[in-house]
Amino acid sequence: MFAKYLKRGIKIFCWGLAITLVTWIFFRQEFIIFGVLHFIGLSIILAYPLLKYKWQNLALGAFFIAAGFYLKTLAFNFSWLMWLGFIPKYLYTLDYFPLLPWFGVVLTGLFFGNLFYKNNKRIFRIADWSKNYAARFFSFLGRHSLFIYLVHQPALIGLIYLLTWLTP
Repeated sequence: MFAKYLKRGIKIFCWGLAITLVTWIFFRQEFIIFGVLHFIGLSIILAYPLLKYKWQNLALGAFFIAAGFYLKTLAFNFSWLMWLGFIPKYLYTLDYFPLLPWFGVVLTGLFFGNLFYKNNKRIFRIADWSKNYAARFFSFLGRHSLFIYLVHQPALIGLIYLLTWLTP
């Protein structure tokens, strides 16, 4: 099972690296160093050993969130730990999601997942919405969210360039 999560995490992290490269080419002063895809990819890998824990995830999540908020009040003279939440003094980036505090949010989600799902089964009943068109549409969007995320940025940037080119 770990191989599946490792592969998924690496894939998403690599898409983050691709976005880093593209933003470095086009937005050199504000390129993305550790954005949301870097974070999600790494979080998928780091969260795997913690999947079975419940209260420990809540406590660790609260600690990571608090540590991240504390680190936000500081500025550092180095950038090699910015992925962790040690923000350099002069950070200009288009997207930034460090592990602290955001991995704490992931761990809090694992806590609630373990609270509401026992043995991979929901402990409460919900209505069947599988035939509802709106629910099917949102399910489609959820199944294709990575593709949508990767396409929407260049589409919006292209639209903005087009509008600025057409506007006198």
